[in-house]
This record gives sequence, C-alpha cells and structure tokens, in this order.
Amino acid sequence: MRSEVVKQIFARNGCSIGDLAKEKIASIYTIYRTIEELEWLGVVFFEKGTIKILETPVTAVIKKLISDDFDLKIISKKSIEFYLQLLEAKTPQELAQEIEKSEAHTNALIKKYSHFLQKNGSKYSVSSLNPAFLDLLKLVAAAKNADQYWSGKHGEKLLKLSQGFPFDGTLTAFSRFNEFGLMIFTPNQYVFQPKKELSIEEILVHAIRFSKQASDIVLCIFFYLQNKHRANVAEIEKNCEKFGVLNLWFDIVSYLEDQPVKEKKMFLPKAEFLEKAAVYEIKTKPRFGESAITQIFISAEKKLKEKAKAFLIGGNALIEYGAKNSTKDIDIVLLSAKEAQSLIEALKAIGFVELKGKELQYDQLEAFTMLVKEDHPRIDIFVNKICGMLEFSERMQKRSRQTKSGKLELYLASLEDIFLLKSVSSRDSDLVDCENIMSKKSLEWNIIFSEITKQEKNLEGMKELIILEHIEALENRLGTKIPAAKKIANKGILFLAKKPVSIAQIKEKIKFPETTIRNKIIRLVKAKKITKTKDKPFKIVLTDAKSSPKKSP
Repeated sequence: MRSEVVKQIFARNGCSIGDLAKEKIASIYTIYRTIEELEWLGVVFFEKGTIKILETPVTAVIKKLISDDFDLKIISKKSIEFYLQLLEAKTPQELAQEIEKSEAHTNALIKKYSHFLQKNGSKYSVSSLNPAFLDLLKLVAAAKNADQYWSGKHGEKLLKLSQGFPFDGTLTAFSRFNEFGLMIFTPNQYVFQPKKELSIEEILVHAIRFSKQASDIVLCIFFYLQNKHRANVAEIEKNCEKFGVLNLWFDIVSYLEDQPVKEKKMFLPKAEFLEKAAVYEIKTKPRFGESAITQIFISAEKKLKEKAKAFLIGGNALIEYGAKNSTKDIDIVLLSAKEAQSLIEALKAIGFVELKGKELQYDQLEAFTMLVKEDHPRIDIFVNKICGMLEFSERMQKRSRQTKSGKLELYLASLEDIFLLKSVSSRDSDLVDCENIMSKKSLEWNIIFSEITKQEKNLEGMKELIILEHIEALENRLGTKIPAAKKIANKGILFLAKKPVSIAQIKEKIKFPETTIRNKIIRLVKAKKITKTKDKPFKIVLTDAKSSPKKSP
C-alpha cells in the first residue's frame, strides 16, 4: 500500500483512478493494488467510478498512522494476515503449522516482518511499541471474525458483532427492537454499514436476514405485529427482494394466515408461538370460517331497509373456492354509495362500528369504509373502485356468480378477478392469497391481461409495474412461468419510456433478463411504439411522430 496514494484518496474523497493517475504519484498498477487493499480493509468502495471513503474505526486508525508518518508499505493483505497470526505469541513451529508453511519459510517471514515483532523466550508476537498499528490489527481481526450476513453495492453490509466492539455504521435489526416497543436482550450488535437513517421496514428486513432459526423469526413476527400499524408492506417487499429474503417473508405472512410454509424449520408450532406471544403481550387477530361469515350476512339482511347487491372479492370468497380455510376480514364491493350506506346501516344495527384509526396498509386500500365488532371479522366495503384504482367493471360483474338471493344478494367474483384485485393491494396477506389461488386453481390468464388492458387508464402504468412485481415474485416462489408476465412487461416498458430511460433503469423496475428486455425493445422499436435516443448508451422514449430521435437532456 502506497502512502502517497492513500493520502490523495483521503484528501480527495470522491476521486477517480484517472484523477490519481494524473497526480503521477504511482503507477496505475500500484494505484489499483492500493485501492484493492483499502477495499479489503473495508475503508473504501466504488460508486459510479469514484472512490468513496467509509468512515470506520479502521479508517480512523489509518489516518492516525498517516499523521504519524507511518510507512504504509508495511500494510498489505499478506503482511496483515501474517501479523494477525501473532496477536497471540507463538513459536516458529506453531506459526508454521498455523499458516501451513515450512519452518524455513516461516523463519524467513519472521525476519521480513521483524520490525513490528517482539520475542519472549522462544515465542514471537506483535510488538506494542506502535499502539496505533496494534489497534489496526485488533480492529481488522475483529472485523474479519465478525459475521457478515450480507454485502451489497456502495459498501453496504450487514454485520453481527460482539457487544462493546467499536463500529462505524447504524444499529439495526434486533439491536433496535427495544426502541419500537419489543423489549428483548441480545448478546450481539447488529450493524448496517454505511451509517444512514433506517426505516422501520429496513430494520425488520435486516432482522429477517440475520435470522438463522425459529427463535429469531418469532421475534421478527412479534416486531412486525407490534408495529404493523405503521409499516408499509410495499417497502417491506422491496427490501426483502434486495436482501434475498422475499421467500422467507412470504412464509411469515403464510404462517400468520394459517397457511403452509416452505421453510418449516424456521417456524415454531402454533401453540408455542401463541404462548410466547402472550408473554410479550402481542395480540394476534382471530380468524373466522365460512359459518361465522354466513351468519353475519343472515343477520345483516334482517336489518336491511333496501335491497342490496354485494360482490365478494376477498378471503371470504377464497373460502368459497376452497383456496383458504379462514380469514380475518371480509371484502365486499357494492356498485353504488346508496347500496353501500344501506348495508353499513344494517351492519351497525347488529353491533358493527366504523373503524376510525387504520393501519397504514389498510388505509392504502382506500376503502369506502371499514367496520369492526369484537370477536368478528373486520368488514371492508368498497364502492365500485378497489384500492382507488381498479373499477369493478361490468365484465367483472358478468364473470361473478350468484351465491345468495333475497334482500341481500351475494355474488362471488371470479378467481381471475380476485387475483387481479389482490395483486394491486397493499395488504401483506393478499400476495399469499394470490399464491394460494395459483397453487390450487388453474387461472385464465388471458382474462386477467384483457382486464388490465381495458383498465389501463385506471392503472396509470405504475400500478401495472406493481402487478408485474407481484407476478415476478410469485413466479420465483412457485417455480413457474406466468403467461401474462411478458405482456405486462411490454406495458411496463412503454410506461417507463414516457421519459428517456436506459436499459439499466428498466432492469431496476422489471426483473427480466437483459436479453429479454433488449428483444422486447427491438420489437417495440420495429412497431414504432418507441424510439432509441442518440445517447451512449442509448435510451428509449415513446415515439413522437413529429420529431426525430435526439439526445436526452
């Protein structure tokens, strides 16, 4: 490691290799080697071609060594690895065995690195004459012994460290649970690097990533239930995908929905879970079967003053289809506010009250109203539009089948329409419901795609991307291909191309192989729906018949 190169990197945070080469302080090879060694020490990372410094304890010690005019040539991966073996005193024979070298080779290394060694009897160890260098070795040893659970772009890492060990970064996962009302003790520090403000969704997902056994996952579940009212499910899903735990999140929701899980070893038997939940004073919502739901409709019908037609679109509908055994809520669509108000009054007459404060994910449903009653399922009522976007169209009405006549007519929406409505929802359980539908029933995907196309104005492109993201997650979860996915991807590309967009940017939104995206772009260009800009690399934009391709601003 060359001191002059390190000094320049520290002095010019954000410089490129080209910038360093212009200074003529070292050869390109030496610059590259120095950066590699700083990366190995966890001191720098690359971001868009520039070298960024991570402010860690190791960084602080290297800065101290530089200020002391310490020759950094001695700090290389090989030399550090050698000195780390001698933080505890060893004989040359013991050291040779440790580093798997011959005694002659080991003695040569001891001679080479003797400047920072001390001998006591027949044993050698690192000298304490330079405290900063000794601190560096101890920090590197601790960092290398730390459990690294994940690493990503821009120097991002998840680390598990012993309590009391100094770190640069932000506490996360189980180390933050106490702040959010779940009082636990942990012998470790859970750390995200680099330092940043973390959302509650990130803290939860980091904990899921750190989880190795059922006792860990149960704490994640309790944390989620304790803070469900403020958690954004879309953000949880996005972070789960980033940290590679989307399947485990699926399992967590399935477990809470009394559905089968794939990673069975990661979950406690339900009776044990409920016992622990009581200890932590975590309330779990009761679930209800077909008979309890039927009784609600019978009782409400007796109080109805005017005839109403209601369409069942939620978990209660899936019970009818045999795709679910129980549910904690009833989702109903009515076609007019007048009918909805009539049903609401009838439900109030049998003890239901309108819910005022809503959990974030239920508030995002944009329901007409929600009604609750103790020891009963919550009832979500929609008027013609679901989640503020999809209309319960005449086509959906025609595909529904009547299950009850009388003053309160009940209709069961088709599985295709239930799947579509749930794929745009913000609730945690809806994606699991989609999985159950696909696992147990065969869907007519052309119906789903046709409805998406006909409701394009309501979906506004971005919602089509949400549907696509959910379909991609289901494909990965179930190991199957969904015919509608590629067609929806075309729509997603056209939506993104309203402004100049690169292939890299498209890949961030549409998780298809790059070759597939490029082939779709070729076909859309041939169809004159999009145009390539003259940028390098090129971008695409919706075709404007009145102008020729230009560079994007």
